[in-house]
Amino acid sequence: MNNHIGIEKDAYVIPFNLNTMIKKVLFTLSIVMLNFSCSTFYNIALSRMGVYDDIITSQKYLKGDKEVVLFPMHHVGTPLFYEDIRRKVDSMTALGYFFYTEEVKGEGFSDTNIRKLRKIIGTITRGRNLKTILDTINGGKLKSKLRKELVNQPLDEELGVTVANGKNVDATLAEMIQYYEQKNGTIILEECDFETDVYENTACDEEIDSEKRNDLILNSRNEIILKTLDVDLASYDKIGILYGANHMEGIGEGLIVRGFSRIKP
Repeated sequence: MNNHIGIEKDAYVIPFNLNTMIKKVLFTLSIVMLNFSCSTFYNIALSRMGVYDDIITSQKYLKGDKEVVLFPMHHVGTPLFYEDIRRKVDSMTALGYFFYTEEVKGEGFSDTNIRKLRKIIGTITRGRNLKTILDTINGGKLKSKLRKELVNQPLDEELGVTVANGKNVDATLAEMIQYYEQKNGTIILEECDFETDVYENTACDEEIDSEKRNDLILNSRNEIILKTLDVDLASYDKIGILYGANHMEGIGEGLIVRGFSRIKP
C-alpha cells in the first residue's frame, strides 16, 4: 500500500495512492466474488496486498563487506507486523546497521505546490492517518469486517529508528515539483484546481497520467536513496532501508547496477 501522499506544512509525509489501492482491492474482489461473501472478498484483497502480514520479509544485497537490507513497508498493517520490524531494527542496530526511512518532507510547502502535486497524483491526505482510507472503503460500498486489527504505520522512533541509528532519506515537496516540471514542463493550474480544498478531490475532470505519476512517486525518490547510498557506504558497512513495498524493485535494480548481489533467504 504505497503512493498516496499526505502532507502538512513543516511535516513529514508518506506517499500512497488511494486510487491505486482501491483499484487493486476491486480487481481482486472481481476474481473471487462468485464464491464468497462481500466481507470475504474484501479480506482476501487486503491479504493479497500484504496488509494482513504479521512478519516482514526483508531482502538482503551484498557487495564485498557491504550489506544493504530492504524492508518492504506497508503504511497500514497489523500491530504484529510493526512489532516484528521493531525487533529486527533493534537486533540489526546491535550489529552496526544504519537505517534510512521514508517520508516526503514538507519543505517547500505552498498552496500552489500542493495543488500541483494533487494534479499529478490525485488525492492528498494530511499526515500519517492513512487508516482512514480503509475506514472509508469499509464504511462505504464495501461494508465488511476486517479480519485483523489494522493500525497506521508507527513513527520511526516507535520502530526503533532514531537520529542515533538512522535518518530520513527522501525528497522535499519542492524537489518533487522541480523534478516533474524539468521532465514534463510547467504544471499549469486551472480555475477548477482552486474550486475545492487541497485535501479534497479536485473539481477538474481529467485523467491522472499513471506513468508520469509513478515516475515522480517512485523513480525520483529511488534516485535520492541510491545517490545517498553511494555516499554513505563509504562510512557505513551495513544499511537498512525501510521504504514502501513498491520501491523495492527499483531500489533493488539500482543495487544490482552498483555491483550488489541479492542473497536468497
